[in-house]
Amino acid sequence: LLNDEPPNLKALFRRAKALSALDDWPLAKADLRLILERDPNNVDAKRALNDVAAKEKQHKSKLKGLYAGRRLFSKKDDRPRDAALPEAEPLQFPTGEPPLDDAVEPTTTVNPPEAPDDDDDDDGAK
Repeated sequence: LLNDEPPNLKALFRRAKALSALDDWPLAKADLRLILERDPNNVDAKRALNDVAAKEKQHKSKLKGLYAGRRLFSKKDDRPRDAALPEAEPLQFPTGEPPLDDAVEPTTTVNPPEAPDDDDDDDGAK
């Protein structure tokens, strides 16, 4: 229905409500604005647009409160940003033990058993 020209307003409204329920507020608002462009007096679309904007605002304030006053990164690292990281030391294996790749024995393939021949009859009759 939404691929038709002009778009079906009822289908757009239903999609906007579904997108709002999925917290996809930008797309929900876009659908509701499209409805209001085609029908500026649509009270349900106006109300839904206000509801979506309120949900989005509430979510943003909740996230802002969640991270307020918290440092997301530690300031313990005093290195300048352009300083190189120290070189990593090469891995050392205990003496007498080869690296893992050499320690793995090659796998052998097992041939499946042959199926019995159904052509040989035990009674000898042909």
